[in-house]
Amino acid sequence: MIKSLDIEKLGKTSDIVLFDSDLSKLAHKELFNFRDDIYIHLRSDGSDLSGEITHTIEINTQNAFYIALNKTLVILNSSIYSSPSNMHLVLEWEHMLQVSIWNFDINSIEIINLLSNAGLSLDEIRNIKTLSVQGMFVYLLHKSRFDMFRRICHLAKLQFKSRLSDESIQIICHLSSHETKRIVASSL
Repeated sequence: MIKSLDIEKLGKTSDIVLFDSDLSKLAHKELFNFRDDIYIHLRSDGSDLSGEITHTIEINTQNAFYIALNKTLVILNSSIYSSPSNMHLVLEWEHMLQVSIWNFDINSIEIINLLSNAGLSLDEIRNIKTLSVQGMFVYLLHKSRFDMFRRICHLAKLQFKSRLSDESIQIICHLSSHETKRIVASSL
């Protein structure tokens, strides 16, 4: 978990960045060039935010991201230190989908429903319904459906913000891509 020293340090900055992979961090730094000390890795490999293995909660790779994200929310919601003004959430596709519907064990049907509700056409749904989660992303990327990516980022922003007690924190979600090695959409 984040140590109190880290929270104290974060309380002195106007921005913090939560990211899910080294790729996400690098893509964000390329655009924003923030200091390294404001980046917090939401680990999905079973280790907690300080890099030590968590002993109190059984973690597997399926729920580790959820646990890390919720630990961060608990700390931010109970922090005695001042909150940052802006929180950037930089995630790859599957994690962005999980946050956008706040379900961390998503299945294809939920993803199809989410994309349909976000405006994906019936023809496009037919084309992606048998694809893997990553295959859906690649399909949308090749079809230049950046509008769809922005909608998913916006939904993730709303979900995350609704769980923060400090409503003054501005949430900005960024979708990173292994295919482009860049951020492909944001909730800005």
